[in-house]
Amino acid sequence: MAKNSMKALLNKAPNADISKLCERIAGLKGESYSGASKTQDINTLISFFNRYHGKKMPGGQHTANPDRYNFLNNGGDFLKVASNFDRKALLQSLQNSTNPRAKRLEEILLDYPDFINREKIPAFLMSKLDNANNDAGLDLLATAKSIKEVAEGLLNIAGANQALQDVINFSDKQLAKAELSMASIYTSDFHKENLGKVIFTKKTFTPGNESSVEINPQFVAGDQIIGTIYLPVSIEDAVGSWNLSTGSGNLEIVLEDEAYNRLQGSYDTGLIATNADYTVKVAPETPKSQSWVQFVLLPNMTSNIKKDIDNKNITPIFTADWMALQPERNKKWNVIIKAKGPKTKSQTYKGEFYIDLSKNEGADYYKKAANKMMDNFIADTPLPSVAYRDSELESQLLNIMNAKNWEEKFKKAYLQTKWRWVRPVGVEPWQEMDATFTYKKDDGSCGYHTYTFRKYGLNQPQSWGAAKSKVRFSCKKIG
Repeated sequence: MAKNSMKALLNKAPNADISKLCERIAGLKGESYSGASKTQDINTLISFFNRYHGKKMPGGQHTANPDRYNFLNNGGDFLKVASNFDRKALLQSLQNSTNPRAKRLEEILLDYPDFINREKIPAFLMSKLDNANNDAGLDLLATAKSIKEVAEGLLNIAGANQALQDVINFSDKQLAKAELSMASIYTSDFHKENLGKVIFTKKTFTPGNESSVEINPQFVAGDQIIGTIYLPVSIEDAVGSWNLSTGSGNLEIVLEDEAYNRLQGSYDTGLIATNADYTVKVAPETPKSQSWVQFVLLPNMTSNIKKDIDNKNITPIFTADWMALQPERNKKWNVIIKAKGPKTKSQTYKGEFYIDLSKNEGADYYKKAANKMMDNFIADTPLPSVAYRDSELESQLLNIMNAKNWEEKFKKAYLQTKWRWVRPVGVEPWQEMDATFTYKKDDGSCGYHTYTFRKYGLNQPQSWGAAKSKVRFSCKKIG
């Protein structure tokens, strides 16, 4: 606006005295540079201090309550302003500002050193450091770093404050302590740089030899995906959940896309008493002093999941089966793994990968891989037992089941019980019996289901209700 006025004046009177106007433009530039001349900027800062400053209560004794300002747990909101705060420049610009709210902002800044002392904020921050003194390395590292950043931000706003400087100095000491305690944890510089992360490769490797593999490549259909978690402590200290029957450790896993759609869905496992679940497993023979965990996330046809089979871990098979249902395009997946150990707080380890299912055989490849891995998993599952034989009844029941045109193509009937009468009061009685049927699906999976049959009088029997049990076994058993 001032520049336009000067231009108009010079057009009308080329020899006019414009010194005053130049001074005004210079003043506006100075105020704009300070960030305090615009009402919006001052309002933003006052809004900031409404959260991170408190007035001294009039009369009586002031009760300190530093926790209510939430300096440490605000998603970085405090540091966005405080980390680059220039107290001296802002005070100078406020003194020259004509903004009516500049005076209020100046009062807050002048009061800030007293605010820090009366709220006992340095003591509060120092107590947080003390509480983390015996935490595991990564937890101590995170706490000390966070507190140091907050103390530095407060110092930027308040100016000199020895108590805050003491907090910064002790934070540095605790950071050094954390780094020293973790020196034995690192398998390599790569481990240190990727602490707490999950990385992905096409084949297994021993951490420390990362140069032997491609890290986080672009995966395509047909690839195996191996996940490696770089722990901040040993497995013994990082994993607190151990299976009593198998001796394996458990870490929770979530696989989701960028829209937070999780890789999950209905899945007929048909497994008998396996206690299988969707987790990352640590095999019982794995050295507990080891500071990394490696696992098969997505198998291909040549993957070795023997350890998973031994430890009743269905995760690789689930992942392959669900990946077979995904659209055939390049897609990003986020992997989130959670664990809480004896010496760590709840930790979340994250990684991501891209897989292009439009390449090679496409998504269908992973259905084949899932079936092959499942066959290995259920290789020892036997065929169903039979209570007695009645070829005519077996044929009748088998025809009834196949007439349903389900995806299961039933192969053989195994009679489990003989007909038994059921005579409820006030209704027509009926007869019931149970039979089991082996099946094979077009997708190459096999198993057996057990159903109850009911018949009224001389009518043909019908299956009644859902399957009483579902079991998967290798297709090699029925040809």
